[in-house]
Amino acid sequence: MKKIERKIQNIFKEWLRDNSKYDNRFMVLTKRDEIDTYKNKSGTVKTFSYYLWNTAIFECSQVNEKVFTFTIKNDGWETKTTKSRLNLFLNLFDMSVFQKDFEWYIDYKGKVYDFYKFCNNPVFFNRETMEITNLNLKEQA
Repeated sequence: MKKIERKIQNIFKEWLRDNSKYDNRFMVLTKRDEIDTYKNKSGTVKTFSYYLWNTAIFECSQVNEKVFTFTIKNDGWETKTTKSRLNLFLNLFDMSVFQKDFEWYIDYKGKVYDFYKFCNNPVFFNRETMEITNLNLKEQA
């Protein structure tokens, strides 16, 4: 894991533990890596967004004290760096993005899903166990 990836992952883990430290912060880590943490107007939903080249490829929001949700996307940027950055978050949930025959897939505990059917679909997880509580997608044949 690259130094910048370790730093991004550590900030995310810290935000998960105590996101009050990161209320409404925008961090430029490199010319291509940025993190934005913010609350909605009522202060009830806190969000962590990771940007690669100004594209939010990973977003995580707090639903309640224990439950969070995340979404991923690549906006068509099927690059090695995009995969690497997505994997630094997804690996925390026993997931990964991989490519086979120029197609992108998600591996979750040995089951394979089409990446683009996964995109923009909120995935709920328990902060304490990091277990995913919903995954309503058909497994890839």
